[in-house]
Amino acid sequence: MLYGVITADIVRSKEIKDRDYFFEIFSKKINYINKNFSYYIFAPLKIYRGDEFQGGIKKVIRIPEFLSVIRENFYPLQFRAGIGIGSISTNIKKDIGKIDGEALRLSSQALNIIKKERERITYYKLPSEYRSLEEIINNFYTFLDLNVINRTSKQWDAIRLYRDKKNLKKVAKKLNITFQNVSKRLRAAHWSQYYQLENFLIKKLDECFSSK
Repeated sequence: MLYGVITADIVRSKEIKDRDYFFEIFSKKINYINKNFSYYIFAPLKIYRGDEFQGGIKKVIRIPEFLSVIRENFYPLQFRAGIGIGSISTNIKKDIGKIDGEALRLSSQALNIIKKERERITYYKLPSEYRSLEEIINNFYTFLDLNVINRTSKQWDAIRLYRDKKNLKKVAKKLNITFQNVSKRLRAAHWSQYYQLENFLIKKLDECFSSK
């Protein structure tokens, strides 16, 4: 069976002077994801090395969606994410630090690639027999990452709530603005195109890994 692992680090975290405040916010966001989106993960997200985190994802096909959910709930913190898809050679445990295997190694390799390139914030590493799929996914993320990097705070709010509620009027009520303004923010963020590409990647992963 194949699993997904995310290994990530916060962008420009060392520029934040108040380290206690940063760690407090970082910890709250990690705890929020683990509590409210536990159905995505087999090993909760865990902070290590001060500004990095790692976790295990239950269903490989849901990785693109979960990655977006983390980004939407982490803002204004942004992060670079290395995604590894592969086997786990130990027993599955809740503590990601007590797990080993191909998925973790590939995830770490993916993050290292991002750190060297510095031109993207997402990279996937897959087993060698899936190199063509790996290339497709990473090419798609050249657009998805650009979209994410250029979002405004108002667009982040609209996207996060719209993914949850799927209703313009409900989002508008939550943000205390008109639903026309919500629609305007989503269009400006190219949300429809982003969502279509995200679902295309989910479909491709499903075709390859649904039975694995």
